Amino acid sequence: MKSFKVIILSFTIMFSLVMTASSAEVLTNQTVVSMVKAGLGEELIISKIKNSQNQFDVTITGILKLKEEGVSEDIITAMIDSTGNSGKAGPSKQKAVQSPESEELYKKAIILIEGGDYDAAYDILKKLISENPDNNKYQLSYADTILDQCVVMKMANNSLWKLKAKEGGAKIKALFRKMSGNADYYLAYAKYLWLAKTRKESNIYKTIDKALYYKPDYPYAYIVKGDIYFGLARDFNPVEQQMDSAALTGSPVSTKTSLADTALASYTKALANPDLNDRKKAYVYYKMGELEYQILSSSTRARANWEKAVSLSPDSKTGELAKKRLTQ
Repeated sequence: MKSFKVIILSFTIMFSLVMTASSAEVLTNQTVVSMVKAGLGEELIISKIKNSQNQFDVTITGILKLKEEGVSEDIITAMIDSTGNSGKAGPSKQKAVQSPESEELYKKAIILIEGGDYDAAYDILKKLISENPDNNKYQLSYADTILDQCVVMKMANNSLWKLKAKEGGAKIKALFRKMSGNADYYLAYAKYLWLAKTRKESNIYKTIDKALYYKPDYPYAYIVKGDIYFGLARDFNPVEQQMDSAALTGSPVSTKTSLADTALASYTKALANPDLNDRKKAYVYYKMGELEYQILSSSTRARANWEKAVSLSPDSKTGELAKKRLTQ
C-alpha cells in the first residue's frame, strides 16, 4: 500500500510539472510545423493552439510559408484567430465585454458613421470604450471614424484634417499587435497611409490586398479602395507616380485617368454586393458622382449618380450633399 501511495504521489508531481511547463510554453509557427510533420491530427493541434500562449507570425509571408510546410488552412485559421490570446482567457474575455446593450449602441454608432454624423458616433464609441476598455473592435471603430472624417475633410480642402489624422494614426499603430489578422484594421491603416503622405500606390495596394486576403469580396474594402484611389487621382503627381509604379512589379505606370478608373471599378464592385445597405450605397453613388465630375469630366454621369444617392438615402449627410450638387 505504501509503495502504491508513493507511485501515485510521484505521478501527481510529474503531472503538475508537465502542466506547469505546458502553461508556460509559447507556440510559434515552427512549433506548429513540427507538430504537423510529426503526424499529429488537426483536432489535436488546433486544441493545443487554442489553449496555449503564442507568438505566431500571421502576416501574408508567414501564412504562405506555413502552407509551403504543409500546414492546413483549418490550422492556419486557428492560428490567426488565437493571435494575441493567452490560452482560454483571451477569447472569453473578449466575448464577455460584448453585452447586448453595448452591441446595440455599437450598431447605432455604425449607422451614424454611415450617415456621416461623426460627432454623434464619437460620443457613443467613447462611452463604449470607457465601459469596455479591452474590446479592440470598439477601439478600432473609434480610430477608423477619425480617419473617415479626415478623408472627408481632406477631400473638402479643410486643412484641419491634419491635426485629427495624428490622433487616428497613433490609435491605429497601437492596435497592430492585437488586430494584425483583422481585415478592417488593414483598411483603416490604408487610409492612414494615404492621409499621412505615406500614400505611395504600392504601399496602399499591398495593405488593401491584405484586407481582402483576410476577408475576400468584402464590399467595405472596395469602398475604401475607391475612396483612396479617388484621392490619388485628385492629387496626381506624374513624377511621384513614375517612381512608385516601379515598386509594383510588372505593373504599368498609372495615370490620373487610370487611377480614377480603378476607383470607379472598386465602387462598382462594392455596389454589386447584395448585403450593402442603402446608406452605404448612397455614399458610394455620391462619391462616384464626385469622381465623374472632378476627374472624368462627365457632368451627365455625375448627376445620374447623385440622383441615385438622394433616392436611396435622402436624409443622410451624403444624401444632403448630393441634393446640393443637383441644385448647383
